[in-house]
Amino acid sequence: MNNSDLDFDARPAAERLAVLRELARAALPAWGLPADLEPQLVTERENAVFRVEADGRGAFALRVHRSGYHSDAQLRSQVVWARALEADGVVHTAAVLDTNSGEPFTVVSHPGVPTPRQVTLLEWEPGVPLSELGGGDTAMLHTLGSMMARLHQHAVSWIPPDGFDTLRWDSDGLVGDDPEWGRFWEADGLDPSDAEMMRDFRVVAGERLTEFGTSPERFGLVHGDFLPENVLVARAADPGEHPDGPDGADIAGERITLLDFDDCGQGWFLFDIATALAMPSLRPDFTDLRDAFVDGYRTQRPLGDGELEWLDLFLALRGATYAGWVHSRSQTDFARALGPMIVAAAAVTVREFLGA
Repeated sequence: MNNSDLDFDARPAAERLAVLRELARAALPAWGLPADLEPQLVTERENAVFRVEADGRGAFALRVHRSGYHSDAQLRSQVVWARALEADGVVHTAAVLDTNSGEPFTVVSHPGVPTPRQVTLLEWEPGVPLSELGGGDTAMLHTLGSMMARLHQHAVSWIPPDGFDTLRWDSDGLVGDDPEWGRFWEADGLDPSDAEMMRDFRVVAGERLTEFGTSPERFGLVHGDFLPENVLVARAADPGEHPDGPDGADIAGERITLLDFDDCGQGWFLFDIATALAMPSLRPDFTDLRDAFVDGYRTQRPLGDGELEWLDLFLALRGATYAGWVHSRSQTDFARALGPMIVAAAAVTVREFLGA
């Protein structure tokens, strides 16, 4: 991301989003949709997501991607994997719609936006985020564990097509000189002692990751953002419409949809697990929550106790990368609002791992 993009992110939210809405509207004809539709903002974090409704064609989620985060090849590869998971009956995913020219995204310029943006259009999926449903946190984490294990099992056996390219959540991507989500040891809000601790952790983590290794049973294609808010649950209209079990990703007549493959890439399966457990790890009942997730995971894929002993390392890495994320996006409203809390939580997690 260049300086002009950083300046754009620093503009007042209402001003920035008004321009992104115009850019979103300009992208609509790529799918044969009228350019006078009114995109309604759903969320803005990594990307700006809008809901678009068109008479006779239904509702869509239009996503304006962050500048420079993905190459075109990486964006295509995200779609390839999501479609493979759907086709192979692993989990239901939101359908990414091809443009009239057959591409899974279009690139749009706007005079108010410094650089052209990739834009994708997805079918709007009904449902409520898993994080907003009742039924107990342990039940939610058991469900997440089972779903994630199916993805990981698929990743071990699936052969990507030629040209497949994703982010790499390997040692370089997590703790290298230029990690994917930013130099967490330089995060705003770290006092000098915490910054030094983060630098020490970077060295220790790199050594431990080398020791852990990248065998196919431990390292492969991961979702990268497997959070309850990225899992939608919707009641099936017809109990027979979606089969029960892993092939239909239905539980007790409810249809489950996995969203947001924007952070998918090659990484450690335990890093994916740590993402799902990062927030629960800050709670006093974490042991019960972790055990529920692991029990769910083990219904679909083995996870040995010896491997699980490495989870603390990956939880610390997950916390550190979150600190790097808000540091590299410090101009955004989200980072301004939640950055101090995220950085403080990361320091606590890393300190506990190091025993400092």
